[in-house]
Amino acid sequence: MPLTASSSSVVPFPAQSNQAAGDRVMNDVNLRAALELAAAGVFVFPALVTWNDAAKKLDKRPAIVGWQEAATTDLKQIRKWWGAHRDAVPGIELGRSNLFVVDLDRHPGGADGVAAFKTFRGNNSVSRDSGGVASGPLGAAVDAIAGRSAP
Repeated sequence: MPLTASSSSVVPFPAQSNQAAGDRVMNDVNLRAALELAAAGVFVFPALVTWNDAAKKLDKRPAIVGWQEAATTDLKQIRKWWGAHRDAVPGIELGRSNLFVVDLDRHPGGADGVAAFKTFRGNNSVSRDSGGVASGPLGAAVDAIAGRSAP
């Protein structure tokens, strides 16, 4: 089911218009993003995004089996994947890319990640001095995650 603009938001995925040129532009943007990420050393894989009408949300899933091991920076492989999965968006394998994500989900009747993060952030601030060294309760951890050593 194609997505439409509503009074509250406009969601660009999935690219399901009947206009081949418009679909090609979206596919090219996603492929270009995957290639640029890979060129920057980020391990990518193709992921599919679909609208879940019952849950009123986007669902995401890998387009390939064994995505964690298969994720790559190899531009030839990425082009091959996007040739087979034209509607894919770039997924990122965080571990080998040396990245981490703070996922601030909100679930009706469940945990509120945004509120929890605001509480955490309020109690655990991090700042940097003029030399770029992190300080505060989490300063050493932030520098360690970033691959920096304390002076």
